[in-house]
Amino acid sequence: MLFEPINEPWGYTTPQYGGAQYADVIAALLPAARAAGIPLDDIYVAATGKGCTATGECMSNGWLTSMYAACEVVWPELLAAGEHRPDAGCRCGSA
Repeated sequence: MLFEPINEPWGYTTPQYGGAQYADVIAALLPAARAAGIPLDDIYVAATGKGCTATGECMSNGWLTSMYAACEVVWPELLAAGEHRPDAGCRCGSA
């Protein structure tokens, strides 16, 4: 069984489908989960679907792009290879 931090998170952001806000939540959650001994493989992070920016620009599959754009990504070689590891080193917003 996987833990999903927020069910259908795109419905709880402003703007709706704002992956950047979700990235802030995940960036705070993953280190706390790791520190608590929760295996990160047990956490499901929504990574697909429509994504919108604060200016209202939307892409049909921009959710993940919005999340990564909001973060200081320190694993660009993994992104280029199509490997998505939000636990590997993302610092977003104030997280």
